[in-house]
Amino acid sequence: MSKKDLKKQIDLILRDIKHHAVGGKHTMFTIANTRKLDREGLYFPPLRVTRLAIAGNAIVYNPQQAKEIAGYVDGKVEYILVDAEKKIIQSEYGDWIGGNIERLVKETVKKSKVFTFKANDLTVDAIDMLLAQFVYKIGGKKVAIIGVGNIGSKIALRLVERGAWVNIARRDYKKAFAIAKALNLIKPAQTLAIVKAFKSNREAVKNADILIAATAGEPAVNTEMVKLLNENALIVDVGKGSIFKHAIAFAERHGHTVLRLDIRAGFEGVVANILATEKLLSEVIGRRTVEGINIVAGGMMGRHGDVIVDNIIQPTRCLGIADGMGDIIRNISEEDIQKIKKIKSIFLTV
Repeated sequence: MSKKDLKKQIDLILRDIKHHAVGGKHTMFTIANTRKLDREGLYFPPLRVTRLAIAGNAIVYNPQQAKEIAGYVDGKVEYILVDAEKKIIQSEYGDWIGGNIERLVKETVKKSKVFTFKANDLTVDAIDMLLAQFVYKIGGKKVAIIGVGNIGSKIALRLVERGAWVNIARRDYKKAFAIAKALNLIKPAQTLAIVKAFKSNREAVKNADILIAATAGEPAVNTEMVKLLNENALIVDVGKGSIFKHAIAFAERHGHTVLRLDIRAGFEGVVANILATEKLLSEVIGRRTVEGINIVAGGMMGRHGDVIVDNIIQPTRCLGIADGMGDIIRNISEEDIQKIKKIKSIFLTV
């Protein structure tokens, strides 16, 4: 895509953002990178609309694309969210696929606010919540994950922590075995379920209730694997293109549910978290003394005896007395009670 065509495409996206940014929604533009090579070399997913924001989006395949896009949208949206995950791959021809785009974007942007996010993690959040609500009693279910890289490994940990028995498989069995061993060390010791690595995809999916395909856009799940699943299984394509077409058709004909992961819920959480953290750091957190009484808010480590409030600038609630170690004192003294009353009289008088 030429620079002229790139600018034209972004102008159209910015126009859509402005059109949909009603009701006080924040305007954003996300720039993410990926290992999944697209022949077009650049991809603009549809606008993402959350309760708090409207966002244009770009998936880039080299750092220069990220820099150019950041330059075009700087000052035209309130926030630019850049993928913090490093996905640098260099082909045998010396071309960059993916890249460390965070630094370039931060160096380029002068007007908009720049925050980072982790695209893989919002995908993990989305599938974790999907399965937690879509599947009744996920604890005790057998889950097969095909393609255990960054995303697949994180999903495996989330699900085993929920009590699912997780089978994993990837091309390199030694790595799959090491991942399973690590996840079993990380998961709570009280969790009976485990993660188990298999040498073949067929072994991993046998009698599974849930099949998660998390390869990097390369078809890996075939009809023979679907035949090995339990009845009425759930199949989720996380990698977008990880399941052969004939396998999808076969699965649907035989009563299985096939879903393509929708990351909107995960993105909703990312936006809310970013905006809430920004507010916390700019308006809530802090320490000060009011008429001889020390108050703290927003996660600032309180010293023993400090009054913890909900907002350092304009408190509306007293939350307790700090114990000096990050917690509150359960049984407070009469002196502490008087300090709380004093702070309330100063800030909470109507």
